[in-house]
Amino acid sequence: MEEKKKKSKLKIIIPLIIAIILAAVTGYLYIATDTFKDIELFKEKDTSFNYEVGQIVVNLKNDRINRYLKTKIVLSYKNKEDIEILEKRKFQIKDIIIRILRSKEIDDIKTVEKTDSLKKEILEKVNVIFDKNVINDVYITDFMVQ
Repeated sequence: MEEKKKKSKLKIIIPLIIAIILAAVTGYLYIATDTFKDIELFKEKDTSFNYEVGQIVVNLKNDRINRYLKTKIVLSYKNKEDIEILEKRKFQIKDIIIRILRSKEIDDIKTVEKTDSLKKEILEKVNVIFDKNVINDVYITDFMVQ
């Protein structure tokens, strides 16, 4: 009789343990793939060369509080020959970026989504000064607001 009770308990416990393990594995895979899906965005881009604009410190647009932004920008480009164009126009590139940054208020740049739109704006406006789209991505390597 006791053997039957043990067997019936095992019949309940074993499927329960299997169900818990499957749920844990499924949950882990869901979280892991959702967490790391943004990493794939970086793998997809073919960025062969990088051009450091350097450190930029600007006052943010704000009437009440004097805030400033300290940042470092790196521009990515595909063609090796484009370094000459970038070096020639370095002062224009930096001027465009400074103008964009000075036109922003703290609310315009404080979230990740808004910095993504800032990067897109920098990309579009810097490419305007070239005959072709030289820059294919913008990276913010340092970003501090005070």
